[in-house]
Amino acid sequence: MSIGEWVCSTKVLALTMLSIGLFTVLVGFSLTVQRSSAIQSSTDVELTIPQTRVAFSGYAAPSGLVKVVKNESIVATTVANSLGYYTTEFTHQSGVHEFELFYTDIRGVESSRSTVSISISSQQTTQKTVYLSPTISLGSQKNVSKGSVIKVFGYSAASSSVALSLDYASETFSATSDASGYYEYFLDTSRMRIGEHLLTSTVTIGTNKSASSPIVRFTVDDSSTVNQSSPDLIVGPAVISPPVILLPEDGAVIESDSVEIIGEAPPGSQINVYQDGELYGSFFADEDGRWKFIFSPTYTPVTLSFETCVEGTCSILSRTITLSFPDLAKQCIDTPSLGDYRFWGVDTSEEVALVMNSSFAGTIEINWGDGKVERFSYDDISSREFKNSYSKSGNYQGKILFSTDQCVYEKYFSVHVVQAEKDSRQYTFIILFIGLLIGAYLSKRDLLDTKRN
Repeated sequence: MSIGEWVCSTKVLALTMLSIGLFTVLVGFSLTVQRSSAIQSSTDVELTIPQTRVAFSGYAAPSGLVKVVKNESIVATTVANSLGYYTTEFTHQSGVHEFELFYTDIRGVESSRSTVSISISSQQTTQKTVYLSPTISLGSQKNVSKGSVIKVFGYSAASSSVALSLDYASETFSATSDASGYYEYFLDTSRMRIGEHLLTSTVTIGTNKSASSPIVRFTVDDSSTVNQSSPDLIVGPAVISPPVILLPEDGAVIESDSVEIIGEAPPGSQINVYQDGELYGSFFADEDGRWKFIFSPTYTPVTLSFETCVEGTCSILSRTITLSFPDLAKQCIDTPSLGDYRFWGVDTSEEVALVMNSSFAGTIEINWGDGKVERFSYDDISSREFKNSYSKSGNYQGKILFSTDQCVYEKYFSVHVVQAEKDSRQYTFIILFIGLLIGAYLSKRDLLDTKRN
């Protein structure tokens, strides 16, 4: 175009970028103005169209790993904070879509899956609040005698109200989670019918109620035989008092990677320690009724509870204490476990069998408490049995160190050994035999003396 001595020309450059949830147009204008000599000016203009995104938030359990799933594929993950609050946001196509949300607590137990159908608006962030269910566990005991008490436990949002529903709300019970989100309830079966029962839990935060947890099942029968070794089962009224925890106090913040725990219990009794509902170790109280041990956590925070066992019969669990270890360098949540931690009435003719269960390889050092220390390589990633026999009666305190490339796990076990009955008979026979020899010798000596005289 020409106007007098002015000559103008316009060049238009266009670039279009298209991706899921993002549409951006970059337009470049180049304007050339000429008069006698060339004069140029250039201007770039960027036009951005908003992304299409979806955001989920709500409550799980503290430090829970929250996952968002669509068509069996994980599309987003996040970790809930110390209160259990989580939030996650990601780009997605517009339209009506269905997602599943759930989390895994610090013990590796999953909540139920909450299915959410959401209409995602184009070029906007669509938000949705989802309150996820508690986790729930009954431990190893699923078949109990009528009149037993079962421990129910799990995790939910911190300091929240948890409702337990038995047999589709035929009965409901209440519990409160602590600062770590841990809750527990002791369920009395004395008034329950014989047969199978179902149990679920929900959490209420403000006026908002979560979906129900996964269903756990247990069976009540009329058998009088009860597995006393189960940590989740208490028989009849508690006649044995739970141990007293002297130190540390509930809610203590430990400025190191371990702490000495001290308490009182009947002299010579066995003390079982539970870490977040799972058996951690077993110890003996001394002749004065004092017990203590060094607790080294593999994650933080942790909730501990204790029970007293006298001659194989155990008390109800003590009050819980929650401890925090802010200086803990590494956190290892998945821990190995033993089949049994507490052994009572083992005689000297028997072997004690430790069954180690682990999903990862490592090395094991076992201190049997009788002066014997053994080391093994644990590389088959399955259950493995280790055996030892004790030649003398008494109480033996054992310890296991399980070491991997990342962490070192401690496990404690206690063994009460009695003299085998056949050993007693054998010793009696030996004593009688020696007595006969001595008697024969004396008789022969008397006979010789008589002949000399």
